[in-house]
Amino acid sequence: TGFVKNPTVTKVTIQDLVSGKPEVAVKNLFEANRGGVIFIDEMHQLKDTAEGRAAFRALIPYMTDAAFKDTVFIGAGYSDELGDLIKNVDPGAERRFTTVPFVDYKRDELATILDGKAKDLQLVLDGPTRDAALAFLDYRKRVTKNFGNAGEIDVAMSHAQKAQTLRLTLDFVVHGDEGF
Repeated sequence: TGFVKNPTVTKVTIQDLVSGKPEVAVKNLFEANRGGVIFIDEMHQLKDTAEGRAAFRALIPYMTDAAFKDTVFIGAGYSDELGDLIKNVDPGAERRFTTVPFVDYKRDELATILDGKAKDLQLVLDGPTRDAALAFLDYRKRVTKNFGNAGEIDVAMSHAQKAQTLRLTLDFVVHGDEGF
């Protein structure tokens, strides 16, 4: 037993909020998840359309409504863009939101995630391959404005799997099934 009465976490997309009438979508969302957790990923995208801004403005009253005091609302997104949304779309929003910055994982934390994801995919990373993957993640962290932490690992592994498939396919086309 804790703060949340309803242990359900509802993940909502921007599309869920802007399809149809945003005000109705927001009302239905809060009514259906009273006492639970509502999670909106990429919430900063609400600033990009009139419907998104309407949905954001519709969220604000629920933040202070006593009927929803036990409902947890989490809006995730890029810091700068979330700041723009909160400051520019509704004048009262700033006092209703608390921001929690997420820092990039350290190399050893990324290595642990990489190892776990490789294991989940039944892939074996030898030492040099693992080191190259971590060096690539270090590089991405330096050159990417919004480094994606574990998401960067997913993208890198997806690219690596596609490259492996292409290499094996080309090898098969050139050499036949001799090596298989």
